[in-house]
Amino acid sequence: MSTQEVRDTALINKLVERDGTPTIAVLEDGEEYVIFNIVYGYDLGDEFAHITTNFDPQTAGASVDFFFTNELTALLDGESREPLFSFPL
Repeated sequence: MSTQEVRDTALINKLVERDGTPTIAVLEDGEEYVIFNIVYGYDLGDEFAHITTNFDPQTAGASVDFFFTNELTALLDGESREPLFSFPL
């Protein structure tokens, strides 16, 4: 059984560093999620993390969302909408 090398460490680090600061995640399908905090993990062999947003701690008025990092096309500042990360991963 082999394990894959993860490919999204820098992206995960960026999201963790912004804990408590609104960040907009834009997905491939155009959906946008406002993120205040994340919980993430990898299943055996995954190259990309699965992320649950705004769960720990829950943020009043913020939805709890779930996606994989390889579904992201943009990561934006929640106020200025300035890009925070270069894609693709």
